[in-house]
Amino acid sequence: MKPLKAYQNKKGRSKLAKTAGVIVDDIGDLRYWAEDHYLPDSLDELEPFTTYAVPYDYDAFKDVEALILTTLHQIQWIGQLAKMPGLFVLHIDGKHKVHHGGWLLITVGTHAMDYHRKKTALAHAIAHGIVHGYRPAVYMFCKQQETDRCIQLVLHCIQIIALKYFGVRIVPGLGCADHGKGIMAGFKVEFPTVPIAGCWPHIAWGLTHGNVLRVTHPRWEEVKAEMAALHLAQTRGMWAVMVEALGKVWGSRDRELNTIWSEKLCWPCDNWFIGFTNVPGATPSQQAQESWHNWGVMQRLSGELHASTTYLLEVSLAKVMTLDGEITYACNPNTCNAR
Repeated sequence: MKPLKAYQNKKGRSKLAKTAGVIVDDIGDLRYWAEDHYLPDSLDELEPFTTYAVPYDYDAFKDVEALILTTLHQIQWIGQLAKMPGLFVLHIDGKHKVHHGGWLLITVGTHAMDYHRKKTALAHAIAHGIVHGYRPAVYMFCKQQETDRCIQLVLHCIQIIALKYFGVRIVPGLGCADHGKGIMAGFKVEFPTVPIAGCWPHIAWGLTHGNVLRVTHPRWEEVKAEMAALHLAQTRGMWAVMVEALGKVWGSRDRELNTIWSEKLCWPCDNWFIGFTNVPGATPSQQAQESWHNWGVMQRLSGELHASTTYLLEVSLAKVMTLDGEITYACNPNTCNAR
């Protein structure tokens, strides 16, 4: 017999679910739900605080089990992006802590910069600063966790929205991802001429915690400083000169340094220095999106991930989507890379 605590937890989840905790793990059931939530024909028919599913050709993506969602706020942002081709960054990432019935939440959005004036509590003064934020465009529940076909589909659905309501395709000036091969490959299919940047904070975090190079390596401290210097390269030429010089220092006998060389300093992962792009305000960083995943999603969905799928899609996710239109998720260095 199950202990009382387990029964109480199940009972609590059932109350939250509103429909006895039924979690959908089959794509057919999700598509059945989507049929009643497809995007309307015109922009005027969109209602606030409502979750919409983006219709796409299922036969063209038979190898992807996914549902793509959006709301009025996000569609309006896509309309703004359609008016500024080449002048914005498109960020892509999956939130691996958000698992519901085997579905992974992947978001695609843009990088925004806001000027903030905030009164400090201690000095009673006004603090001024620029805050980097993230604006999601679409939300994807998918079982093929960041494969190239999965990324092709979510980007294709953004274009469906842009063409449907604004008559043009969006054209980013830069893509940004955390060095995932599937993301990079899928992005290049939809935007073959647009460069895609990596994420320096992911590399820096990995260096600090021994994921890129073990902390007991005799050159660990030096490598951290050398990689930080590489990140500050202002141009592609400067990057090439610095990498060549670093190769002479490292040599070719240390297997661990050889791994870093091949995985972080060679194409296609030589894309995390600040001079990689000329897009205004863009840096090779996923921090704003990571912060949104941690603060915008986890703090609002963590208690509802055991709810029914219908409740999660229609109530919980709609709540997050609506808040996205009102809140800027600023970069918090203490939480951005918390996985």
